[in-house]
Amino acid sequence: MYGFDNYNTFNEVGYYYLYDKKQVDDAIAIFEYNVALFPTSGTIVDSLAEGYLKKGDKKKALYYYKRSIELGYMDNSGAKKVIEELEK
Repeated sequence: MYGFDNYNTFNEVGYYYLYDKKQVDDAIAIFEYNVALFPTSGTIVDSLAEGYLKKGDKKKALYYYKRSIELGYMDNSGAKKVIEELEK
């Protein structure tokens, strides 16, 4: 059973749907809800960006990767690389 008292646990569920179950739309819905619960978490916003990238929605992925950097996501080097690729 999952406890949803912090964003990490809920984020793990999103990644489970994104990669293990290959249900991208469900993963995005989970990430969007997590962003609504924790709007200042760059980590969560980065996960939502990853979901949109996996779906092929480059416009939304770019927006959320940039937003994760604005929020000070600690490992933004990966996000910066993706942003560079998406802006080409």
